[in-house]
Amino acid sequence: MPPNLRVTLNICRGMSIQLRCREKRIAAEDSPHIRDLFHQKYRGSRYSFGYPACPNLEDQTKLFALLKPEENVGVRLTSGFLLEPEQSTSAIVVHHPGAKYFVV
Repeated sequence: MPPNLRVTLNICRGMSIQLRCREKRIAAEDSPHIRDLFHQKYRGSRYSFGYPACPNLEDQTKLFALLKPEENVGVRLTSGFLLEPEQSTSAIVVHHPGAKYFVV
């Protein structure tokens, strides 16, 4: 993974943690054990297009229609449904207790 992408993903992760800790105060519900975090023993989920929980990149058009990032932050959607500038990212953050990546 290119270093630029690692930085972008870590910034997103940091923003998610900040939202959980300061804004929603729900991090206290997380398991205190690191191993449990790998099994999603925490409240909420962060979904990004192109990953298994949201594999269809074309669905970003719905997010763009709702949030209008072209106008607000200058992020564009390519014909292949990728974000420009290249290191841009989008996510849907859900803090409902029932939000999980996969429930089988």
